[in-house]
Amino acid sequence: MRVVLIGDSHSTVTNDYIKKKLEADGHEVPLTLQNVGWSIHTYVNRNALEDVPLANPDVVVVALGGNNAVLDSKKYGDKMAQFLTAIGYPKTKVIWVGPYYSDPNVTPRVARRHDWTQAWMVNNLPSDVSHIDMYPYSQTGHR
Repeated sequence: MRVVLIGDSHSTVTNDYIKKKLEADGHEVPLTLQNVGWSIHTYVNRNALEDVPLANPDVVVVALGGNNAVLDSKKYGDKMAQFLTAIGYPKTKVIWVGPYYSDPNVTPRVARRHDWTQAWMVNNLPSDVSHIDMYPYSQTGHR
């Protein structure tokens, strides 16, 4: 299987581990994209997804959401539709790793953004996009 990995700052660490594991299991990872501070908006607005269809992936694993600052359902939904189209959905399977938990007692603004984005994904991602809820895994010790 051919897998493309796309993400934000968390992916600068995790994509290397995921790629090694996938390749050890016999899969190809022809493209990884990870950019600190980026969101779906940044990837779309900078036309940074052009190489994804060229990699001809069977699956695209996306780990984005923590940098979302657009807390408007229509605007976020429109940009999400553009993002999904740019990576080859619905022909290509998409697995979406949601944002990490952020403690509202430490950074209330970040926690509000993460909570909003997580809820949007749970309620609005297409049903055939697999969503991995990172909140249960990132409540403690993930820093």
